[in-house]
Amino acid sequence: MRKKSGSESEEDGEAAGVEAIEALLFDFMGSRMGVDVDQIAGMLDPRDEAAGELDVLSLHEMLSFRNERAAYVAPKVLLIRDDDGRHGVLIEQPEDIVSVSLSSIRPLPAILEASMKSGAVWGVALIGEEMVLLVDLHEVIASRMPEATGRDG
Repeated sequence: MRKKSGSESEEDGEAAGVEAIEALLFDFMGSRMGVDVDQIAGMLDPRDEAAGELDVLSLHEMLSFRNERAAYVAPKVLLIRDDDGRHGVLIEQPEDIVSVSLSSIRPLPAILEASMKSGAVWGVALIGEEMVLLVDLHEVIASRMPEATGRDG
């Protein structure tokens, strides 16, 4: 499921038969993040030879909330579905895949949205007792390389 525009609602997705997304969860600079698995074509170790042939974007460069340097303990590169196969996004080792009900997803608070370098974080979901920020991988790529994706950045 892609980022919903302001005119779309949770009910639009539910009317189309989509009641939840499956999200790959990982930690990012002390925050829990999630990516819709439908946006992921695969995952590589950044030391793999195939990863060396990609333009790999570091998630921390695109979504920095603070002026901290990110330290990856067990980094992975996510390959983006529907991309031309040339781009990957560096994240910390994923921890789980969970079902996220559309009814649990809320818009990003305006103060957080205004402080982002890109529009890649599109919502917040409460999963159990945890707040999870939802990331759109297509927006990560588009905000960095609009000419490579054919999207406006």
